[in-house]
Amino acid sequence: PNWLFAQPWSTHPPDTSDRKRHIHGLGIDPTALPAGANVSVLVGAYAHVLGCVENDVNSQLTKVMGVAGNATRPLLRVFFRNSFNTYQRFYLENVRWALTRGSFYHDEAAGSLYYWPHAADGLPPTGVVAPLLDALIELTRASKYIVSNLSFTDTTYYADGFWDGPAQ
Repeated sequence: PNWLFAQPWSTHPPDTSDRKRHIHGLGIDPTALPAGANVSVLVGAYAHVLGCVENDVNSQLTKVMGVAGNATRPLLRVFFRNSFNTYQRFYLENVRWALTRGSFYHDEAAGSLYYWPHAADGLPPTGVVAPLLDALIELTRASKYIVSNLSFTDTTYYADGFWDGPAQ
């Protein structure tokens, strides 16, 4: 991936010791982006932030919920479990203008999936399988319901749907 680095204008909530997700502003250097790249189209992209507290052992994957700041100091609004440091490494995925061979872009609003095959590859003869959900289950204000005998295997997702998986 093409690494970006959290800039000094990144913002953090005052206290994240409760290990819950809080909204953060991930400062992004607009000069590190391709010429003519529009920062506002990063809403819906995913940020993989490396080495969050664990010294590059884990990454955290989070969806860009909005863009704030200004043209010279843009902030990607992301839900994040920990604080990240200035110059913390991260990269973005699911960005149309960053599409390269062997990658894809999912336009959620249009319901379209764009895929650019490797030079010698085409689409597999059996087709493509793509996930459609950001969450398998979401319970909100459901204190009177009982969920039992439910298990998930082969996953590193937390109960709140946040992913703290291995570094890429």
